[in-house]
Amino acid sequence: MRSYKYRVYRQYPQLAVFSVAMGVVSLALWLVPVAGVISSFAALTAGKRAQDSDMEMLAIIGMVTGGVGLLLSVLRSSLVYLLG
Repeated sequence: MRSYKYRVYRQYPQLAVFSVAMGVVSLALWLVPVAGVISSFAALTAGKRAQDSDMEMLAIIGMVTGGVGLLLSVLRSSLVYLLG
């Protein structure tokens, strides 16, 4: 008996746009540690959920900007803790 695996495509174009928006917000708020980290995680999770939609490239862009924002927020927080 054959087993077929079908990939289920869910339509989450709103999450892809939200991911990009939160990624840009995280890049703008990386100086505020809590806000930068929260918006970065929002961008990463929304982008991950939106990867199977029609707007896959926007989801990837949102995850990249969210990851860069998270990295900047963590680096800034670490430097403030170590130097301050």
